[in-house]
Amino acid sequence: MILFSTLGLKLYNQIAFQDRSASPPAIQGKLFAAKALREFQIFNQQGELVGNEIFKGKWSLLSYGYLRCPDICPTTLMVKRSVQQLLAEQDQQLHLVFLSVDPVYDGPKQLQQYLQYFGNITGLTANQENSDYQNLIKDLAIKANTIENNRFTFNDTPDKKNQSEELAAEPVNHGIHLYLINPMGELQAVFFPKLIPTVALPQFNAAQITNDIIISMSFFNTQNNEKPELISKVR
Repeated sequence: MILFSTLGLKLYNQIAFQDRSASPPAIQGKLFAAKALREFQIFNQQGELVGNEIFKGKWSLLSYGYLRCPDICPTTLMVKRSVQQLLAEQDQQLHLVFLSVDPVYDGPKQLQQYLQYFGNITGLTANQENSDYQNLIKDLAIKANTIENNRFTFNDTPDKKNQSEELAAEPVNHGIHLYLINPMGELQAVFFPKLIPTVALPQFNAAQITNDIIISMSFFNTQNNEKPELISKVR
């Protein structure tokens, strides 16, 4: 049941789902009953080795891509920032995460410099000495031409003097999804971009993603016998 009202920027209140046995409601993507993520370790933008604990105790929204990306990656990061701000207006905190699928070029230092322009966000990257990131890649079914058998394909780091030529010759192709991870560190939902006939690239809409996160949060609360909260939906 949905209760409509006018609040601030044309918001309306949603009463969460009451039946724990009900199927997950429809979103622009796939909402799960929650899927556990196996243990993994990967580096953050401070060069620290981190694991599943980065997702515990908070809602996280993860995207993946590469820092050399000229369009969809920075655009998606901006959308995520807008989603974070929309939820903050309703006292809902959202942890943003970006996973590089181009770790040869995207080291911790590069992530730190780049991500500072997109607010408070955790950057993740791998290196060839550590392979414990593989479970995360596999559990999220992340697709990129830099990944083979759930492992990144590491070549020798290119000479920085010739880097511009190397970059032009090695494009990165990857999927476009957003992953919502619940406070128990489980995969709760995957969001798909919208295909717009007049636009070359698929795009995420901040209001749509915000609404789908609200639906996912409410479904999580119901599944875990928590009192559903009245949360406003963005129009």
